[in-house]
Amino acid sequence: MRRSTSSTIRPLLSAKVFSGVLTIALTGLLLLLPLSRARMQQPVTSVIPVTSVTPVMPVTVNALSQTVLPPTTSEALGLSWNGYADTNLKFSEFFAEDHTLVLRFMPQFPNAYEGPLVAENGTGRFVIGQGDYLSGTQGTKLFLAVGTRSQSYEAALRPGQWYHLAVVATTESTQRVFTLYLDGGQIGVPLAVPLNDPQLPRGTLRFGKRTDDQLVNLRNAQFFGMMDDIAVFDRALSASEIKILDAKVLQLVGNESDLLAGYTFNQGALPSKLTRPVTMHGAARKIGVSINRNDTADATVLPLPTEHVEMALPFPPGEAWEVIQGYDQANGSHKGYASFCWDFKIADQPQGGTYPNGSKGAPFYAAAQGAVVRVRQDGNSGLNNPANLVEIQHAREEISGYLHLQRNSAAVEVNNTVIRGQLLALTGDTGANLGAYHLHFATTDKQDGVSGFVTYPIAFSNYEVRDANGNWRHIMRGIPRNGEVIRVPTHLSQP
Repeated sequence: MRRSTSSTIRPLLSAKVFSGVLTIALTGLLLLLPLSRARMQQPVTSVIPVTSVTPVMPVTVNALSQTVLPPTTSEALGLSWNGYADTNLKFSEFFAEDHTLVLRFMPQFPNAYEGPLVAENGTGRFVIGQGDYLSGTQGTKLFLAVGTRSQSYEAALRPGQWYHLAVVATTESTQRVFTLYLDGGQIGVPLAVPLNDPQLPRGTLRFGKRTDDQLVNLRNAQFFGMMDDIAVFDRALSASEIKILDAKVLQLVGNESDLLAGYTFNQGALPSKLTRPVTMHGAARKIGVSINRNDTADATVLPLPTEHVEMALPFPPGEAWEVIQGYDQANGSHKGYASFCWDFKIADQPQGGTYPNGSKGAPFYAAAQGAVVRVRQDGNSGLNNPANLVEIQHAREEISGYLHLQRNSAAVEVNNTVIRGQLLALTGDTGANLGAYHLHFATTDKQDGVSGFVTYPIAFSNYEVRDANGNWRHIMRGIPRNGEVIRVPTHLSQP
């Protein structure tokens, strides 16, 4: 279901410790806290409670002569399609001088396209975040753009893992030099930007997206995942300080030396530097996470997308289909702009078989109501031919595409209005390997092939997943994963 919310909150930050120029004496027990690095290879199909963790003992900040009590609960900023959060922190407060921006982030789909973690909300250009997998040498990346200059950084990112990112800005003659650190170590070559660059950012900081209608490399860029512990310091931190911050400081306190502003999303009374307001938009929301950056626990609560019409599996009730390629697979063929595509075939039957004993000619149906905006059905079988397709527009920048249909099998025409569950066409192998009959399904912001179009994640509602024992488990809303056998519940009838 579409949820379009905009609410103003204050970033209720947990007490979080930073060792800037101050000497921080951490207790032995804190140093022994485990920081899990378990990986999650696939997005989860449902949200489950966070795993409980052992409470953190008090930390004494000797230089400040006070004892800090970390909270027993913690929250982070969760972001999915059309989700972002605005602050009132102005670039004019820090950007003209040396400064440092630090944050923690957990990517949900690192093999996708550009995803701004922090960007400008105003004029000019500033983006630090996830890079495009397909740009340059294929692989996961970070991306930094300041004014007219930009640069990609190769970085081994995995889904469902917390990372620590720092951007240190120093002035050198007529340039400002930006140096990136990932998990405490410098990566790549610093980015040099002229002090008089005409596109230096103005306005305020935004998390998750750029200024409205501003693109990144012609794409409607979006970060998917979670962010926390976002802080701006009004000086350049040293490499050793950043390393300590990554390794030993899980939570900011709020009275660190030279801290200008900090953002987390916890409940409680906090120092003024941690209480600047944050306004959330669209799919942005607070998510409960572990207090000790436990990857395994926190990966289970990565957000499901909400900013789309309610969608059902495009299959008849009771008929089992298998996911042969899911979202953002590291070993799959859908990457970058195409990361959010599914490939489906009839379950328990050879892919090359004829329906109902295979996928050739299997009927598929509309996942949601909308207007048919494109039908192509004159293509022939085979990889070197265009893929036949049907595209249905549900709302602004929301188009579902169904690819590889059999030649001349479409049951709808352009300008038809369809309802959920209405027959669209038959499954084929046009634009695919001969005999590789399957349905390719994706939701996009523009029509397939239009310059700058991207796919984006959606969640299906009210479906079932078959377990290893042949039992069916109901999913209220979820993202089907590679290898799962799924179906529309048998008690639901076609409209």
